[in-house]
Amino acid sequence: MGNTRQVVVGGVKIGGGAPIAIQSMSTFSPLDTDAAASQIQALHQAGADIIRVAVPDKKAAEALGALRAKVDVPLVADIHFDYRLALTAMEQGIDALRINPGNIGKRENVVKVVDMAKEKHMIFVYKYCLSKKDIYELALEEDAVVVNLHNWNGEGCISEEAYTLANTMKIKLLTMDKFYEYVNKM
Repeated sequence: MGNTRQVVVGGVKIGGGAPIAIQSMSTFSPLDTDAAASQIQALHQAGADIIRVAVPDKKAAEALGALRAKVDVPLVADIHFDYRLALTAMEQGIDALRINPGNIGKRENVVKVVDMAKEKHMIFVYKYCLSKKDIYELALEEDAVVVNLHNWNGEGCISEEAYTLANTMKIKLLTMDKFYEYVNKM
């Protein structure tokens, strides 16, 4: 099997030579916090490393904080159709999101989810090849991190001129491959 990138979800290493992580899904709503927590603990004791939780509405998203406090297993919020649920899930301390940008609706909605990451000075762009001009247009602050989500044929593209400018501006430019490495060092 080929070499894979390693990511960490709530302390559980996935890929990059780590042991296979088992994910399961709770059948209880986060609103039924006690039942969901009990099932999550049982799934964990049975060998699940990460548990996915369906988040169908605002009340379920708001209940994630209480559920998070009751379990010590990494939780993934499964979000569909409403970007606001992803924002609430992040505010509630969820370990990861399972989100399909294609079913969240308008591009602006996906941007709003990504914008929450900007609180940590992370900026996501989708450019075939990130250029010096793009860096100027982003009007970045010092210590910003820019991640180019475009990954054409497995290769992220950032021009040499963009890297040079980023160096002088004290910002970090990352392809998707380098982004995973960066997140794991945080």
